[in-house]
Amino acid sequence: MPGPAPKSRSHVVADADPIPPAGLSAVLAANRPQLVRFFTGRTGSVAEAEDVVQEIWLHIAEPMTGPIANPIAYLHRVGMNIVLDR
Repeated sequence: MPGPAPKSRSHVVADADPIPPAGLSAVLAANRPQLVRFFTGRTGSVAEAEDVVQEIWLHIAEPMTGPIANPIAYLHRVGMNIVLDR
């Protein structure tokens, strides 16, 4: 007999305490070294990773519509979209 169904990812994210969009800049500043390392691995270049993180800053400076449930995941997704668009 199968056990209970696992929680979906959207439910897990929904359980997080959302932060207002303005708080993203503080999250980015606090996690900048980790983000640069992450994107260095994705791009193969520290300089390219620095550019990606700078573009994330530009992206989050634009007005947003509501709070972000998982700010770290959001920053990674924005950065990966930037990497894929290059």
